[in-house]
Amino acid sequence: MKRNILILIAISFLTGFSIYAPVYAGYGEPPALGTRQTATNTNSKEFDSIKIQEKLAQQIDLKGLHFNDENDQPVSLAKYFKNGKPAVLTLMYYSCPGICSLLVKGEVKAMRRIALRIGKDFNVVTVSIDPNDKPITAAAKKVTFLKDYAFPGAENGVHFLTGQKDQIKKLADQVGFGFRKLKNGQYAHSGGFFVLTPKGKISRVFYGLQFKPLNLKLALVKASNGQIGNFVDQILCFCYRYDPNAKGYSLAAFRVMQAGGGLTVLLVGAYLFFFWLRQRRIAKNKSKV
Repeated sequence: MKRNILILIAISFLTGFSIYAPVYAGYGEPPALGTRQTATNTNSKEFDSIKIQEKLAQQIDLKGLHFNDENDQPVSLAKYFKNGKPAVLTLMYYSCPGICSLLVKGEVKAMRRIALRIGKDFNVVTVSIDPNDKPITAAAKKVTFLKDYAFPGAENGVHFLTGQKDQIKKLADQVGFGFRKLKNGQYAHSGGFFVLTPKGKISRVFYGLQFKPLNLKLALVKASNGQIGNFVDQILCFCYRYDPNAKGYSLAAFRVMQAGGGLTVLLVGAYLFFFWLRQRRIAKNKSKV
């Protein structure tokens, strides 16, 4: 009996060690594309004017921000935060010839690879930074987004908005999204999006054009305060922590050790329980004989 218990403990320890040892030693998984802002000269004034500034926990003035939806109906941003779901907020412009299409494709790619579903678990809100964009263009962008996403029920959770210059600037300032209009009428801006809590607070910021599905999933679960996702997602949230330097999630060695220790206790306890039942059954059969 003692020999079997020792073997079980050793297996559990080695399994846990194989998970957290690389992270503890500094050889964790490298950050995904799109976790850091990059520029030729990040100290330049040009970059400062278009970079994304992290304003984690910033409350967005949902009721005070007004736009037009893809059906040209006036809406306040608060409309999309009444169902208790977190939201992915993206600022871009619909006539963008550059990174905007790549950004949306990167978002859709990551969203398709997680178990959480748009409309059911979270919402997607995209706002144009160009006051000249029209609702008809926003509607076309929504159709393309839904076609690429290709999961039923998402149409009620995807929203493409247009608005006036003052409302756009107000939202951009609140979330920390920098952009600048160029002489040719186009806009210079960074690639990325924001994960907001159901109450409209900034929970996480994603940078770039490609995103790790696991990072997105963890950000949404954490933003919802555990209201979406399953038991495994809650365990992942416990074992992963947000790394502000890498702008992403990484395994927390100590928490993995805690989880591994708890699992070991459960396994040993279960083993002892069933061993006790077996021994009791054997003793009872002997007494009958």
